[in-house]
Amino acid sequence: MLVARAGTAGVGIGRVVHRTDKAVVATGRHVGRPVIVKLLTTGDPYWVGRRHHELRVYELFTDQPPPVSVPQVLWADDRSPS
Repeated sequence: MLVARAGTAGVGIGRVVHRTDKAVVATGRHVGRPVIVKLLTTGDPYWVGRRHHELRVYELFTDQPPPVSVPQVLWADDRSPS
């Protein structure tokens, strides 16, 4: 599932760096640049809400950058885990 969804965004997956029963985090490349890919693997409403909150925070960082460097969200797949 991770490879398929990352491929939709044009990301090639490198290696999995963290895995829980709720999410998978992996390294990858997008247009030659290194990226981190995070896939939510649960449909639990609590964790879905936490993911939406995380994405909203990154949107705020785009509009109002903090005084430190933060990652940029390149793409977010809003489909529910299957």
